[in-house]
Amino acid sequence: MAIGAVLLAHAGLPFATGGYIGVDVFFVISGFLITGLLMRELQRTGRISFREFYARRVRRLMPMAALVLVFIAVMSWILYSPVRNELVAIDILAAALYVVNWRFASQSVDYFAEGLETSPVQHFWSLSIEEQYYLVWPALLIVATIWFIRNGSSIKPVVVAMLALLIGGSLAWSVIDTEQAQTSAYFSTLTRVWELAAGGLLSVLATKAPPRWLANILICAGIAAIAAATVLYGPDTTFPGYAALLPVIGTLALIWAGTGGQEVGATRVLTVRPMRYLGRVSYNSYLWHWPFLIFAADIIGRELTPVEGLGVIALSFIPVAISHRYVERPLHESTTLKKRPLRAAGLWAGTTASVVIAVVALSTSQETIPEAVGKNIAGADAIQIQNEPQKTAEALRPRPETARDDLGPWRDCMAGFEQTETPDCVVAGNEDSEHTVVVFGDSHVDQWSPAFAEIAQRRDWQVIYLVKTGCGPADVRNVNANAGRVYHECFEWRQNAYNRIAELEPDMVIVGTTSGYTPLDENDELLPEDPDGPRRPAMIAAFKEMLELMQNSAGEVVVMADIPAPLRAGVQVADCVAKNMDDFSGCGFSPDDSTPDSYSHNDMLFDVTAADQVPGVTLVDMRTRLCPDNYCRAVIGDALVFRDDTHITATIAETLADAIDNKLPEL
Repeated sequence: MAIGAVLLAHAGLPFATGGYIGVDVFFVISGFLITGLLMRELQRTGRISFREFYARRVRRLMPMAALVLVFIAVMSWILYSPVRNELVAIDILAAALYVVNWRFASQSVDYFAEGLETSPVQHFWSLSIEEQYYLVWPALLIVATIWFIRNGSSIKPVVVAMLALLIGGSLAWSVIDTEQAQTSAYFSTLTRVWELAAGGLLSVLATKAPPRWLANILICAGIAAIAAATVLYGPDTTFPGYAALLPVIGTLALIWAGTGGQEVGATRVLTVRPMRYLGRVSYNSYLWHWPFLIFAADIIGRELTPVEGLGVIALSFIPVAISHRYVERPLHESTTLKKRPLRAAGLWAGTTASVVIAVVALSTSQETIPEAVGKNIAGADAIQIQNEPQKTAEALRPRPETARDDLGPWRDCMAGFEQTETPDCVVAGNEDSEHTVVVFGDSHVDQWSPAFAEIAQRRDWQVIYLVKTGCGPADVRNVNANAGRVYHECFEWRQNAYNRIAELEPDMVIVGTTSGYTPLDENDELLPEDPDGPRRPAMIAAFKEMLELMQNSAGEVVVMADIPAPLRAGVQVADCVAKNMDDFSGCGFSPDDSTPDSYSHNDMLFDVTAADQVPGVTLVDMRTRLCPDNYCRAVIGDALVFRDDTHITATIAETLADAIDNKLPEL
C-alpha cells in the first residue's frame, strides 16, 4: 500500500497527490519491525549483536543501492552535461554514504541553489534518514537498558520512556521546523525520527493482539486514514508537521490490527498475490522507479503526463524483477554471509567502492572548456563588435561547471535567511570618505556588486551594504519559495534597513530587486494575476512608495533594472553551453519568453515602471547590453553571462562597470 501510494504520486496521478506519505508509512513499519527485532534479542540474550545487526542491514540494502547508484551515474554520463554531472556526482556520493537528506535540506533553504534540477537520487533521502536512525538506535537501546538487564529488571518501561521522549521531542520539532522552513524540514532527520520511534513504541506495547471486532475497526480506519492523506494532501500541504500524524496513526492502526496473524476485513485485499509480490519488491521498486522517471522526463524534454509516468514506472519493473531475482534475494539469503557476518564488511566495502569509482568517472570523464585567466576577456565590452551571438571560445570565465560559484565580492555581508537585523557592513571605502552610498535590496542588486566595487574605488565612495537573500526592498508581504512559507524575517529586516538608511542620510541609494515577487494580501493569500487582478499594480505602488521613502533619506536614488531570467524561459544557460561547446549560440533566449507573468513582462517590469513614475530617480538598465536585438546571449566576449537561473556571473558584471558608471549621477 505504501509503495503503491508513492508510485502513483510520482507518476503524477491527480487523485494521489499526497502519495508521498507512503514514505511515512515505510518509516513506521520499519520502526516497528527493527525495534521489535532488537527488543526480542535484548530480552532473550541480554545483548545486541551489532555485528549481526549491521551485517543484515548491509546484505539487505547495500548491494541494490550500489547497483542503482552506478546505473544513475552511467545514465547521467550519457544524458547530462558536465555542469549537471558535477552536482549529480556529489548527490550520488552523499546517497552512498546515507547523508543525502542533509544535502537536500541545505539546498532547500540555500537561496543560491535556486534552479537546481531534480536529482535522480532525490528518493534516497528517506533511506538516509532510516540508516542514520539505525546507526544510533541499537547502541542507545543497549546503553539505556544495560543496568536493568544486569539487575534482572524489566527493560520495557525504560524503552517505552525513551521512545516516548523521542516521539515527543521529534514531533514538536517537526511542527516548529515545518512552520519555519518547510522545504528543509521535509528532508530533516530530526523531523522524521518520531515516525520510526512511533513504530518502535507500538512493537514494545502491542504484546497482545486486539480482539477480532476491534481489529476490523482498526484495519478500516487505518486504510481510510492513509487513503485520505493520499487523496487530500498535495504539494501545498504543510508537511510533515501535524499533517504527518494522519498517515502515521493510520499505519499504527493497520499494524496493530495485523499483530494477531489473522486476515481480518479489508486486510484480505492487501494479501492477494500481486500485493504480496509488490511488498516483496517494494525496496527494489522504490530504488528503480525514481531515476527512470527523471531520465525519461529529461529525454523527452518535458514533464511526463500521468499516463507516461505510469508507463515509465511499468518499464522500471523490468530491472526491479531482474535485480530482485539475481541480486537482492541471493545476497540477502546467502548462507555464507549469514554464517560469517564479518564478510558483510567486505560486501559494504566493495559496493561503496563501486559507487566511488562511478562518481570519480562521472566527475572526470567529460570534456570541459578551459577557464580564461587574468584580464584576458572582453566580456560586455565585446557586445559592440559581436553582431551575432558568440558561438565558440577557446576558454571561458567562469567555466560552466563552476558558474554557480562566480559570486560578487560582498557576499559575506549579505543577511542570511533568518537574520532580521541590518548588518553593519562597510564593503568599500572607509569612514573618512566624503560620500556614502548604500546598496539596498536582494540578490538581484548583489549581482552587480563587482561593478559597484570598481566604481567605488574610482569615485572614493564608502559603500554600506544592506542586502538580504530573497527579500525585496519594496514593502510587500511575500512567500519565500525555498522555505515554503511567508517570509516574516524579510518584513522585519526591511523595516530595520529603512531605519538604518534614514539614520545614515547617504549621498546615494542604489536599489535592486528581482521582478519575480508576488505580493500577498492581508490574509497572506496571493493576489490574482493581471489583467484581472491587482498583482502588478500592487508591486508598482509598493515600489514607488519605497523610492519616495528613499528620496526623503538620500541625496540620489538609483534603480538597477532587473534582468530577464533564464528560469522563466526554460533555459539552463551554463548547462547548455557545456553541452554545446562547438556552437553555443543557441543557448540564449528571448526576453519575451522569460517573463510569462504579466507583472514582470520585459516591457512592464514593476521596478522600471515605478522608477519612471517617480521624478528624480535614476534608472540604470543593462538589458540592452546583455540582450541586444531582443536576445539574451549565453556568452559575451568569452564571459559566461548567467551563473544560474536568475543571476548574472560576477565576471560579466565586472565588465559592465564602465557602462554602469556612465549612468550613475555625480555626487
